[in-house]
Amino acid sequence: MRFLCRLGLFAGLIAAGSLMSPSPSHAFSKATQYLMQQAIADGCGGRAGSFGSDGVFEADLNGDGRDDLVLSHQGITCSGKPGTSLECGMQVCSIKVYIRKGGLLQLEEEFLGRIAGVTWIPELSFKIMSHGGQISDWRPDYGKSQ
Repeated sequence: MRFLCRLGLFAGLIAAGSLMSPSPSHAFSKATQYLMQQAIADGCGGRAGSFGSDGVFEADLNGDGRDDLVLSHQGITCSGKPGTSLECGMQVCSIKVYIRKGGLLQLEEEFLGRIAGVTWIPELSFKIMSHGGQISDWRPDYGKSQ
C-alpha cells in the first residue's frame, strides 16, 4: 500500500511538472523572486501573473560560484487579455541576464529570442530561436574564460 501511495505521489508530481522543470529543483533566491515579480508586473501591465519553469534559470554564469539569473518573458502567463507578456511578440520575447555583483543581481544583457531547449550537462547551454525561426546555441559566459 505504501508503495502505491508513493507511486501515486510521484505520478502526481510529474503531471504537475515539478519533476520535469528544465532547471535544477530548488527554491529561488529572494533576489530572483523579486526580479520575477518585477518582470510579471512589467510584462502583464500591472495585472496578476505567474512564471512557468520555462522562463527562470538560476546558474553560475560568470564562474564566481554564485547563482546568476536568466529570465525569459516567454515563461510569463498573465491574467486577462493578453495572456502573454507585453514583452513578447509573435515569435520572440525579451530575455534578460542578471549577474550577481555584491549581494545584488544586476542586469547585464537583454536580447530577443525564445528558449527552445536547455542542456545542463556538461555545461549550461540554451537553444535560442530568433526571428524567422532560426535556432542557435547560446552558452552564457560572463567572465568564466577570462
